[in-house]
Amino acid sequence: MELLDRLLNKGGKCARRLPWRPHKRRLPNASACFPGAGKRCLIRIPNHIGTNIVTVLTAYVFHLHCPVQVFMTRFLPLFLLFLLPSAAYAQINAFGLSSEVAGSSIFVGHPVPDDDEPGLVYVYQLSGDGEAWEVAAELMASDTKPGDAFGYSIASDGDYLAIGAPSLDSLGGAVYLFALNPETGDWQEIAKTTGTAEAPIGGAVAIAGSILATSGMVGVNPIKSVAVYTQTEEGLEHTATLAPEGASDGLLFGASVAISGNGTVCVGAPGANEGAGAVYHFVNHGGNWHGEEILSGDHEGINAARLGTLVKSVGDDFVLAAGPGLVPNVKLTVPPPPGKLVWARTGGDGPEILQVLDGESGGQFDFFAIGFDHNDTQLLVGTPIVNGQAGGALAYELDPETMMWTKTGEIAGG
Repeated sequence: MELLDRLLNKGGKCARRLPWRPHKRRLPNASACFPGAGKRCLIRIPNHIGTNIVTVLTAYVFHLHCPVQVFMTRFLPLFLLFLLPSAAYAQINAFGLSSEVAGSSIFVGHPVPDDDEPGLVYVYQLSGDGEAWEVAAELMASDTKPGDAFGYSIASDGDYLAIGAPSLDSLGGAVYLFALNPETGDWQEIAKTTGTAEAPIGGAVAIAGSILATSGMVGVNPIKSVAVYTQTEEGLEHTATLAPEGASDGLLFGASVAISGNGTVCVGAPGANEGAGAVYHFVNHGGNWHGEEILSGDHEGINAARLGTLVKSVGDDFVLAAGPGLVPNVKLTVPPPPGKLVWARTGGDGPEILQVLDGESGGQFDFFAIGFDHNDTQLLVGTPIVNGQAGGALAYELDPETMMWTKTGEIAGG
């Protein structure tokens, strides 16, 4: 940690570019992720947007004064505004489509390295002299095969790593569980679970303690439920299926999932409420899960489109839910309102909207919050359509007394 603290106090300048293998195609993705203890910022930047939906993607490490780490694109390619065929989306070479942090390692997914290669996840660590991020390992599934999309989604609670492969087994998908070997320092596969065509998994994944929640891949799978698993000595045991009453494919229920510190599950449904979106909250009462819609994008205090595209739990009783106006791989049919990020309480006396953040653009197509992440007191939100489409991010800090977020700075792309 002393080495990281010494290295990561350089104030917003590009410090390192992550090495990666050159391949034919890359798919940019606006997302964000940072741990509470680090002071490093990773920004993914596409170098070129081609006319045939081909993008080369590189990754740069930035140093910040605030303890955050973010992944975001230089700009959101316009092809995301149109329907991308499901097969094409699943097969595009997508280095950096997913990312996660566990301890001092950065995990970057590469679901389709090439047409005839299986997916993998790169593990980056600082070199011994602290001067560069290096590929320390490549994680692959034990039964990996080309087209499995292993690495499409990644989630970690620090002790375990869950990696989704939504294209496996005729799109029923799978999730692999890895654990860190304390003696060797290597991540080892310890369990696997598979879905079905009717109840796919591996597209979105969340893990906290012994609980794992996952659903299918938006735009490819007909997702309308979330599978909940419990980690046991024998592996991953399916313990529940979460779904609202009368759920249909159009709800996009399960586009995102999050697990709180006390084991409740939040699920995004950006297709609900005629596209305004919604967030559902599920609580386990003695083995019986009960859920309800707690946020709606058409609420007069929110006025968002596609709420639930991304959800993140904060502590035991709070949630951040994004309504960026866009769901990747889903056709945009009408001009969306400016993106919103909703800060709400899920516990206590009931759901309560505490604050609604926006990108301060005042216009359409800003896609604010299509990528964001947090720790207990820091928040970083992607703003892909700003700075002449160079993109950027807004940093916020949580006031523990008022429980409101205050903007503390900006990071500009370009």
